[in-house]
Amino acid sequence: MFGTLAGDGLVQGADAYAGLFTPEFVRDPHPVQATLRQEAAAHRTVTPTGMRMWVVARYEDVRTVLADPTVAVPFGQFRWRKSVLMHGVEQPPLIL
Repeated sequence: MFGTLAGDGLVQGADAYAGLFTPEFVRDPHPVQATLRQEAAAHRTVTPTGMRMWVVARYEDVRTVLADPTVAVPFGQFRWRKSVLMHGVEQPPLIL
């Protein structure tokens, strides 16, 4: 399991998602993704480099988030840093 389910349908915990940042996850993300989808709509975590992020794994929830204009970083303020990429992975994986 990845964390504890809060009353609002969110799972939170900085160290609960270590499995997201491993070479094994990059090779085969499906078991971890299945667990994420079963547990909650959104998961809050912290990357190994300290960046806080939300993980949304269910298709309909992803569509909802992407369609919501209030969920965004203002244009030009987000910069993808190599330091936030997973342990030597040069390109962030497209995992929907």
